[in-house]
Amino acid sequence: MRKIGFISLFFIFLTIFLFPEKIEPFKGKKYVVPFIKRKIKIDGKIEKDEWSSALKFSKFYQDMPGYNIPPTANTTVYIMYDDKNLYIAFNASLKGVDNFINQRLRRDETGYDDVGLVLDTFCKYKEAYFIDLSPYGDIADGIKTVDNLDFSPDYEIYSKGVIYKDHYEVEAKIPFKNFKFRRKFPMKWGVFFFRHINLKKGSEEDSSIKIDRNASNDFEYEDYLIFEHPVKTRSLYFIPEIFGSYNREDGSGSYFTHYSNSYSKGSLGGTFFLRPDSETRIGLTLNPDFSEVEADEIKFDVNHRFPIFYSEKRPFFLESMGAFSNPFFKLLHTRNIIDPDVGLKFIREWGNSTVAGLYALERDEPGDRFGHFGEIGNVNWYVLRYKYSLKGDSYLGMYSLNRRFGDGSNNVLSLDGRYRIDKRQTIGFMGLYSRYTNSPMFDMKTIDGGGWDLIYNFVSRYFNYSLETYGLSDGFYDDAGFIRRNDYWCHSEDFNFHYEPESDKSFIRRFSIDFHNMVGYDFMGHLTDKNKGLLIHYGLRGGHSMNFWAYNNYELYLGNGFKYSGYGINYFCSHFKRINFGGSYSFGDGVYYDYNFPQLGSEKDFNFTVNFIPVSSIYISPSILYSKMDSDIDGRKLFGYFGFQLEAKYQPVKDKYVRILYQYTHYNYPLYDYSANNHFLQIVGTYNPRAYTALYVGFLFGRNKNLYHPVDYDLTDNYKFFVKIDYMFDVDF
Repeated sequence: MRKIGFISLFFIFLTIFLFPEKIEPFKGKKYVVPFIKRKIKIDGKIEKDEWSSALKFSKFYQDMPGYNIPPTANTTVYIMYDDKNLYIAFNASLKGVDNFINQRLRRDETGYDDVGLVLDTFCKYKEAYFIDLSPYGDIADGIKTVDNLDFSPDYEIYSKGVIYKDHYEVEAKIPFKNFKFRRKFPMKWGVFFFRHINLKKGSEEDSSIKIDRNASNDFEYEDYLIFEHPVKTRSLYFIPEIFGSYNREDGSGSYFTHYSNSYSKGSLGGTFFLRPDSETRIGLTLNPDFSEVEADEIKFDVNHRFPIFYSEKRPFFLESMGAFSNPFFKLLHTRNIIDPDVGLKFIREWGNSTVAGLYALERDEPGDRFGHFGEIGNVNWYVLRYKYSLKGDSYLGMYSLNRRFGDGSNNVLSLDGRYRIDKRQTIGFMGLYSRYTNSPMFDMKTIDGGGWDLIYNFVSRYFNYSLETYGLSDGFYDDAGFIRRNDYWCHSEDFNFHYEPESDKSFIRRFSIDFHNMVGYDFMGHLTDKNKGLLIHYGLRGGHSMNFWAYNNYELYLGNGFKYSGYGINYFCSHFKRINFGGSYSFGDGVYYDYNFPQLGSEKDFNFTVNFIPVSSIYISPSILYSKMDSDIDGRKLFGYFGFQLEAKYQPVKDKYVRILYQYTHYNYPLYDYSANNHFLQIVGTYNPRAYTALYVGFLFGRNKNLYHPVDYDLTDNYKFFVKIDYMFDVDF
């Protein structure tokens, strides 16, 4: 541990003090965007009489795999605005594009060929709006931060594309009321445009700016749009939700007779969004529906020591939630707010400050999940987030989270920040404190806890390095967040060497080596984890990529120390126009996480996925997953798992599609003479003409069969027919 620490400190000393990188801000060009008073028809056809006065961008650079070299095909961007909307059009040439794929996409799906832009409306280099448009005008939108690209938010965008023999054209109208920005005219926004091209030799990424592979933040390399005329943003949205379903459950088993229950369910809820100005967002929700439309993705959930993360799906908890985020611990995971009757949200930008607040009320909820077993009461959630922007993407922030149930509560306070040393280096920190009061789980005592996270990052043309130390005491609890473990602290290092050619003619398009080293302890000083991992990646010409990895670990589980190692390989091919496929295979030892029989086992895992696009309107994707573990003690099988998923989609036009999802999973635990077979089928038809306006009609079927050998069993069938209607009413004032 000491050796690792000395090596880390020595490396940081070298990079910061001996090889300092002088901060030289990118001098982006300023462009005045033309203001228009005429109406623009969004039909996917760039008419000269409509777009003749628009600002044009036609200089693009290939930034992957080549490095600021001319692109394979030309792209021209047109941009202008009126007092309500921003208008953007793309003319994308297909000359020289030998593997163009014209695929219909659902909202927030990205394809192989597309165009788009990133808008940094505050020019703070921290957070920007990301808008991606397919050749048909299908939309993928979200928020891009320094650390992440989040497709959860949906914006009101009107777009359409038309594909011609030698090019395609896409037009889009984007109301200014979608964006948060400072109302000071003339107004300056950061921007860069991009394009993805699918070629037989592999994919290509183009940008309207020259990138710097020595920099760790794309936002600092952007041009600027100047808007001289005021625009209108004040608006009120009301989104009623109507949901109705018919549910039926049939069951039978060895120890009970056949039964059948059925019931109907209906709910009416709604969400309000008020945007009194371009810097303020206010949201109110009443009885929001927990998504019945999108099933959680299938995840391998056998033999996991810690819980698996599933993302949020409800519109109220997706809108403008970037204001609550941080790059360290996930202190707020809104799926913990299970069944709110009321929710209120407020977000405001004041100069360099951002203030965000969230309140939610759950009525008549069981208190079991907070240790109040057998009690029924109201759950109140309070969240406050504050961030102050410093130079570049540096910031200071704080959190306050509070959960109340009866006389019990859980409070969490934190202070966090990031400081950019230069364009290559950043340091970040978070300090945490929590208090748990009046819970029968702790004999009604008050439990205090704390934690920290310190991280240093270095990025360069060929080499990246990350050093992190973090920990949470055994008394730290956060009911609002997603925290996998406490009573734990660790030190980790990640080294990365990567090579991308400056030409697009190289056979190796990307090569990288990653080494991970981590040591973890509990707060009594006992060694709990020791992990070493190596990953080698090849990205090859022709759309082929391969990964090889190896690991050597030590883990303390239920008082037993286990040492184990393993290896794996992954391959993916996107060379063909209508089909791509990939899979992985790994083998080695692992820990069998069983409370009664913890032990080492020999584990093998295999998965394989195919994506098939026979025509632009049809998508078919089968995938399989297989895993097994045999005991290292006596060779007996500890568990077996097989999963199969088939997803199919038919989307003849932009706003209408039918999606079919079938999942089958089989579990086998010989030590307990237990196995299970599960089937899940979802069929959903959707009409989605714009954001937050949709009609869903669907059918769900689930069969769960548990077998207790040799002959005992129980079988449950669940059926659901549902209809859901969302409609967005918006008023500008």
